[in-house]
Amino acid sequence: MGSPMLQSWKVPMKMKVLVAQDGRASRTFTALKALFSVLLGMSLAVAARAQTPIPQLQGWETNMLQQGANFCNQADIDAAIGSGGVVTEGNVWYYDGTRVYDQIAVYTGDPSWYTCAGYVNQAYSAWVLAMTAGADWPVGALNGWRIFPHGLLNDYQRTGDSNSREAVIRLAQNSAYAGSGGGPTCDVSRETAYIINAYLASEDVGLPRNPLLATAVNYALGHIDQWFVSKTCPDMQPFMVGLTMEALINYYETTGDVRIPTQIRVAADGLWSAAWVPANSSFYYESAGDQTVGIADLNLLIAPAYAWLWQKTGAATYLQRGDQVFAGGVLYANFWSGKQFSQNYRWSFDYVKWRSANPNSLAVTSTGFLFSRVTGTFNGKMTVTNTGGQAAADTILLELQNLTPGVTLVNATGTSGGTPFIVVPGTGSLAPGQSLSVTVQFRDPSNALIHFTPVVY
Repeated sequence: MGSPMLQSWKVPMKMKVLVAQDGRASRTFTALKALFSVLLGMSLAVAARAQTPIPQLQGWETNMLQQGANFCNQADIDAAIGSGGVVTEGNVWYYDGTRVYDQIAVYTGDPSWYTCAGYVNQAYSAWVLAMTAGADWPVGALNGWRIFPHGLLNDYQRTGDSNSREAVIRLAQNSAYAGSGGGPTCDVSRETAYIINAYLASEDVGLPRNPLLATAVNYALGHIDQWFVSKTCPDMQPFMVGLTMEALINYYETTGDVRIPTQIRVAADGLWSAAWVPANSSFYYESAGDQTVGIADLNLLIAPAYAWLWQKTGAATYLQRGDQVFAGGVLYANFWSGKQFSQNYRWSFDYVKWRSANPNSLAVTSTGFLFSRVTGTFNGKMTVTNTGGQAAADTILLELQNLTPGVTLVNATGTSGGTPFIVVPGTGSLAPGQSLSVTVQFRDPSNALIHFTPVVY
């Protein structure tokens, strides 16, 4: 897997330059001078550490092959779902067995797995098409929690099958929540996440962007707020949070919406703080139930979000947490039905992909903050430099965590859970050695020492 280097950028900054009445920099800031000399132009990169191997990767691969073969049974799949309806969700079709088997074929380089994908795709697409036959409106029978467009999309892109393409379109246009974009309350977070995926997949088969995509994304961001910021959701289920993070990451990879990375951080941090059960190496099932017992069967619906955050930030915290979630899921998951198999392998291939690649290596430096009598703000410049060996994303976000209470970032792009962030302007990807800078403006009515922890996405 190689040995990518890990960087952590969470080093506090504390600085301010006082300004005299004549507008020139005061020479009376002796107490700050030593601190300033250390921080001026300081890189936030810490000593790189070699990336460790993915824990339990061999076990994940073994389970993938053994259980994948076990649930590749056309008769069982056809008996579970088809044009006649859904008989049971306790089968590999649920959680998108087509997508799972497609990914196994790609991961192993063995095209025989596409046969298993075909069994699921034929049965699932038959159900979608039958439930929506003759309809040009959302159909309640095409239930919002059974919307799995990825496998259909993969099949259409690989084979050109017209039924798969049509099924993708009907999920986006005729499923139960297609006409509303999901809903604003957390009890329909899964349905909202799934319709985001369906809208995005419909673009990939040639449809224009659904105008309800923005509504659905706003709903999903609201669910994160209800779970972890306002905490108004009566029952937080970690695996539902995982499904929301997956959908929002899919959306971000398509659109680059700058709100998404920091919101994924809010969700991942909130989950770990509220729901991780160390004794079971897993998250509890729901906040309204027993919070002392973890359910490892659902870990791999969540783990990829931590690997994605590690890729974006290089922060060791997300590497370590993701590894714990992944390893717990591999060691303690129970494959008593095909449903459990698919929920474990639906998204975990992305965990392995993100965890195996080099994370972003972005260092932050800063000038001092000079007070402007014109704007009444302390102004400075922060620079992000690509210190790694690969190009970084063209949209770079700088989040200022732990900002001094009472101090505000006046020119913030937005906030996530009360934490401000700003987009670093620039076009195209940031090549190794290149830098981008952004002006920052702080309002500090109490004249406190400005400090914060910069995190780059």
